[in-house]
Amino acid sequence: MYDWLNKPPVHEWYDKDKENTIEEVTERYGPKIKGEKPTDCYLVLYDGRPVAYIQSYLVNDWPEFCLVLN
Repeated sequence: MYDWLNKPPVHEWYDKDKENTIEEVTERYGPKIKGEKPTDCYLVLYDGRPVAYIQSYLVNDWPEFCLVLN
């Protein structure tokens, strides 16, 4: 993840205003990868090469992201 985030075409589009140090990437993605946070993370591969990052989660697991509709 660290290597992919720091590739110029990726970094230019994703988190371009911040440095992706190994410590920051480990802190940000480690708990999700280890299953400590209720989020599934995926690197999408094309021809064996990473081309995208996606994640999925239940909105109810992250109440700060829930939108209450009346």
